[in-house]
Amino acid sequence: NNHRWRFQRFLKGWLVEQVSFYADGTADHHFHTDTLGRNVGSQRMWRDDGQPYLDQFHDTQGRLHGRQIRWNADGSLDWDARFDHGTEVDAQGRPVPEDQRTFPSGNGDRC
Repeated sequence: NNHRWRFQRFLKGWLVEQVSFYADGTADHHFHTDTLGRNVGSQRMWRDDGQPYLDQFHDTQGRLHGRQIRWNADGSLDWDARFDHGTEVDAQGRPVPEDQRTFPSGNGDRC
């Protein structure tokens, strides 16, 4: 584990925010959760060289909402999709048919 330290914020005993850093002080991830443990708000991750890996957002129910982005190790875009409270939508905000939904390629893995 090459993490130097981790910041955690609790609300009424529940973990609601966590930030972790690599040994050199570069941010690793910054997550927000609700008191049920669901991802809410922004979820961001970076590679150990400081390049972005993941930038996504969850609504108050833990569903993907808004623009979701993931990058490959070479900095190229791996996945770029928009969601409306858990449903993938096109640029005009219309639901994407199930057989046309996008998924990360798997090439964006941080490991």
